[in-house]
Amino acid sequence: MNNIHKSQEISALERELVARAAVVDCAMVQMSRLTLPAGLFDPAAASAPLPDASQLLPLLVAENDGGSFSIVDGCKRYLALRGLGRAFCACGIAAGPLTASQAGLLRILVNRSRGAHIGERFVFYKWMAGQGYAKDQTAVAQLLGIRWNEAAELADLSECPGDVVAAVCSDRIHVQNAADFRALSEKDRSSFAGFFGSLRLSQQAEREFLQWLAEIASSRDCGAGDILALPECAAVKNDVSLNDPQRIEKLRSILHSLRHPRFDAALQAWNELSRKANPHPSSIHFLPDPFFEKDRIEVRVVVSNPDKAAEMFRDLSAVSVEAWQGLIQPADGTVM
Repeated sequence: MNNIHKSQEISALERELVARAAVVDCAMVQMSRLTLPAGLFDPAAASAPLPDASQLLPLLVAENDGGSFSIVDGCKRYLALRGLGRAFCACGIAAGPLTASQAGLLRILVNRSRGAHIGERFVFYKWMAGQGYAKDQTAVAQLLGIRWNEAAELADLSECPGDVVAAVCSDRIHVQNAADFRALSEKDRSSFAGFFGSLRLSQQAEREFLQWLAEIASSRDCGAGDILALPECAAVKNDVSLNDPQRIEKLRSILHSLRHPRFDAALQAWNELSRKANPHPSSIHFLPDPFFEKDRIEVRVVVSNPDKAAEMFRDLSAVSVEAWQGLIQPADGTVM
């Protein structure tokens, strides 16, 4: 079946299921007759407490054979109420009967509009794979209400080891970086997640760190965890005077230097020359071109006194041509 026909089939199924959910009988149902949807709910997602007001909302359920009811929407509310020892729960019972597959699809559709967490989307994806839908990424994307590339990311994640899946579903690793994270050894993955877990890296910074650590570890014939255990990395991580963005930037600088030792040596030499040549370092700032890609520097001068300004510019004009050449052309174009 081509994608157009598959999309039309899914749309028709959606309309049928949503129509059934729109017509419900309201009743107080015994808690013992309610069941969590098999394969469609992760109890770990219910670890955060619910607001008291949310417990007043009825559950949406579908009747099973034998008189029990499968929860379509409200699993967290159900667990919260069960924890309070409630004997009955207010429920809206969807027009039925619904098969287990239909009830599962209805649960996915009901949760689609609220932007499910990556962990929930992955649980839904695994269930859909068991139902045969995962063979068509377009169908997965349509049912979950996500883009095609997001469906492809879920498919790739399903092929990853359990610790990678757990890291992604707990927001410790961006799903887009799962492949780079998987490329590390299990020990290094644990070290990376533990080291950066509290820093909330952006997707781009996380990808850079994963790739750079792999390169540095390979060049040094060691593990990525060994790099993160270096004293300079540990010192930045434990420096209470830094906020998280400052820690990330300093760690990025350290890893960049380890990845490009020639550039780091040239930068240290440039900083030393700048220190010697600058007549007023508190008011005059020499800023090199990033990575010395172009032969130029930016000179920033902060002045607040006319006499002091004249003195600063007079002293600046006394800097030798040789010093300016070293600052503007730090390594004759050979660095990086």
